[in-house]
Amino acid sequence: GIDLGIKSFIVDVNSQYFAIPVSSVKAVVTVKPDDIYIKDGNKNILYQQTSVPIFNLASVLGFEEKTDNTL
Repeated sequence: GIDLGIKSFIVDVNSQYFAIPVSSVKAVVTVKPDDIYIKDGNKNILYQQTSVPIFNLASVLGFEEKTDNTL
């Protein structure tokens, strides 16, 4: 492949692949379903003692969300 020198995470959203620059990622964490709670009507997790909202990437990008329990 071609190396453009941009380190990225490759993510699969409904069988379409997207590159997220590593420089835009603050942390990667493993989230279990029991770690997710609802606050102000939104899904959140506790990260370093701070409530952080989480979103389904498919939904953010305008794709139909799958009905499995993935984020």
